[in-house]
Amino acid sequence: MVLNRLFNTYVTGIAATSERLKVMLSSNRELRLELQGPPELREVIHAMNRLADQRDHKIDEIEAKIKEQISLYQSLCDRSADASLLDRPLASLIYTAFDTETTGLQPSHGDEIIQIGALKVSNGSIHTDEAFEALIDPRRSISAESIKIHGITQAEVDGKPTIDQVLPSFYQFCEGSVLLGHNVAFDMRFLQLKEQSTHIVFKQPVIDSGFYN
Repeated sequence: MVLNRLFNTYVTGIAATSERLKVMLSSNRELRLELQGPPELREVIHAMNRLADQRDHKIDEIEAKIKEQISLYQSLCDRSADASLLDRPLASLIYTAFDTETTGLQPSHGDEIIQIGALKVSNGSIHTDEAFEALIDPRRSISAESIKIHGITQAEVDGKPTIDQVLPSFYQFCEGSVLLGHNVAFDMRFLQLKEQSTHIVFKQPVIDSGFYN
């Protein structure tokens, strides 16, 4: 009799928990499992709730990043003042293909550009004789994770010109061309955050090569 009651308690608790778990995983992110049943089952339920919290935190992070990317691309569209370029065939345009390396991935939290590299592209050809390259002193440390990606060390940038000193010459290099980059909203965000201090605004059309992969 005691075993039957114990068995029924487990089965009832697991069945109820299973149903709530289905809802929690599918349609209701706010739902959490009720702590009920024997201690062992309560521990399992508590662990599931913790996993759900972690899942929701990751989902919120991803959603925030997606919204930020949408906002950045919308901003690029709104700010592209030289619309006359868009009326010309793509093959007739001059492009500045560029990339940046940074101290980290969060410009709004203080990360800075440490390198800008660019080449001119026109008539289907890459012009290696028209190149721009500059190492930049970020006036802050480079994260170890970033060094693993781009290989640029702190010693290589310390004492180099600052971004305020480099941007005028980069702007001049890009003038009259369409900016071209991969995941270019990331690079443009760093440039946009320097507008107030440098008074340099990149308004030319921007193309992201990632859309054509």
